[in-house]
Amino acid sequence: MKKAHLVAQGSLPVNPTHRTVIEGDGLPIGPDSLIVTRLASYEVDGRGENAGPTFSTFSGGPDVLFTAADFAAVFSGAGDVGNDWKNGTRLIASGSGPPVSGEGSSSQDTATVHVLDILDHYVAGQTVPGEQVESAGALSGVDVTDNRHPKTVSTENPVPEQLEAITLIEGGGEPVRDGDRIVVQFAGVTWTTGEVFGSTWKWNGRPSAYSIGTGQILPGWDEALPGVPPAAGSC
Repeated sequence: MKKAHLVAQGSLPVNPTHRTVIEGDGLPIGPDSLIVTRLASYEVDGRGENAGPTFSTFSGGPDVLFTAADFAAVFSGAGDVGNDWKNGTRLIASGSGPPVSGEGSSSQDTATVHVLDILDHYVAGQTVPGEQVESAGALSGVDVTDNRHPKTVSTENPVPEQLEAITLIEGGGEPVRDGDRIVVQFAGVTWTTGEVFGSTWKWNGRPSAYSIGTGQILPGWDEALPGVPPAAGSC
């Protein structure tokens, strides 16, 4: 897609709205997907003018991740969004903003306008491809097949004295580095009780994104995941 460039014309939008300006021809997104987007935001005033983007990832920086629910919450009034969009779709979304005053002029209403390109998405329940090996040792019994919630280790197994990590399916992407953002499916289980304390499968299988090595996630992830190759083609 070409770089986003907004030319403001006409009156400001009265209510939040969105429209598709480029129809995508990739895979449809569907509910509970995690959507990878490129985003530029503009502020336009009542004269139909703008001073360029206030935020943009078109010239660099990490892509912006949304769910359809996120989009509906941020761009209120957008309605039932996301399910029919496809990779390659470009959207414009707008909403009214607070009044601002310019030198030598009276107070003007403003609107924030967003240009959003859908680059890719991760579907609900998506897991990495490949043949899974048997887990062994204290971590024996871990199994994730047929996109189902993982079968996890038995609580009768002894608790490891230190961090243990095993690879069930070897990825083909570039190894994870500190500071990278990863998209994951996960289930977290309390060893002694077997209680699931966190799981993307409990979120309708919607993948989640986290930064590695920043203290954003469990310390074991920050320790174990750097150097691990993700599935090929991951963002």
